[in-house]
Amino acid sequence: RPPLAAPWAPPPQAAEMSAAAQRHSWRRIEIALANEEHRHGLAEMALLLDRGLPPDTAPFGLTPLLLAAAIGHLPATQFLYVRGASPHVLGGQP
Repeated sequence: RPPLAAPWAPPPQAAEMSAAAQRHSWRRIEIALANEEHRHGLAEMALLLDRGLPPDTAPFGLTPLLLAAAIGHLPATQFLYVRGASPHVLGGQP
């Protein structure tokens, strides 16, 4: 039986989402960040990242990390950073 992975460790890499799928998933990111119960929002973001959403996606010029920081959602900001989102990406451009 393989050892259990730490809950904060990134899962194995999934195939990256297409641009259309990233735009479609953006609404789910917004809803996850607006969720009052942070654990449910983080679970939704984890699901999207596990399905191949790049952590620095910015289909509308704003990354999820920047949005989470702008609205003061510290748990989501930390979660996205640990999952690979770069604080040096602005609008999807390094």
